[in-house]
Amino acid sequence: MEPAFNVHLSICTITTQEWKVLEQCLRSIARNLPKERSLEVVIVNNCSTDMDYGVLDELRQFFPIQLIENTERLNFGANNNLALRAARGRHLLVLNPDTLILSGALDRMLDFMESNPKCGASSCKLLYADRSFQACARRFPKFRYAVASRLQALEKRGKWIDRLVQEYVQSKPEDVEPKRVDSILGACMFLRRETLDAVGLFDERFLLHCEDTDLCCRIWEGGWEIWYVPDAAIVHLYARSAARSLINKRALLQVYTLILFHAKHTWRVVK
Repeated sequence: MEPAFNVHLSICTITTQEWKVLEQCLRSIARNLPKERSLEVVIVNNCSTDMDYGVLDELRQFFPIQLIENTERLNFGANNNLALRAARGRHLLVLNPDTLILSGALDRMLDFMESNPKCGASSCKLLYADRSFQACARRFPKFRYAVASRLQALEKRGKWIDRLVQEYVQSKPEDVEPKRVDSILGACMFLRRETLDAVGLFDERFLLHCEDTDLCCRIWEGGWEIWYVPDAAIVHLYARSAARSLINKRALLQVYTLILFHAKHTWRVVK
């Protein structure tokens, strides 16, 4: 990735048949721009047919927009890599389209990144649509955490399930001070360009989940740090829902990505 340092922050996001959701996100950015810092938005259109190009033109009065048009649908890692390669920012924000930027969040996170040069990646607090707390920082995955999390999603209850899930989740509702964590969600991931230049982009072999965790692991292995900053927040409109079965296609993909993660970082049999 060739460095380009003429923008303070590049926000990278994707749309796949969810234009109205992305429009809400873009308008929230326009309402809450960072003060005295330049910003651009890089959008990957992942073969959506519902894009409103007139709205994009309207929003360009607030910030530059780069639009990348895919000719085939790609996964999370591949789409974000397209955006990250095109981005011109000294700092980068990988942001889900189903998010809303809140007042002061971008300035606070940029202040934190700029005052902590060892921080390679960070996340602010995430909130659900009803403004309740959403966990966004987790320990590196283990199979027991995956089982406990899956059972919790199935609305199973048990002391050992609750204990393992609490152990797995590192961001807590009561947190008030920034702290180092193992990994953060790709829904809202602030990144330092020098860090990505050193450790590389998302591994596109991860088909569902763990793309963000793998990148965080490589950031730590590269000598950088991951931080959770709870005094800034955004809304993540992710809908909480119970899983329908213990084993389905999504669960099997999660098993695949978990095996790939450990093959890379624990067993060291895959590069």
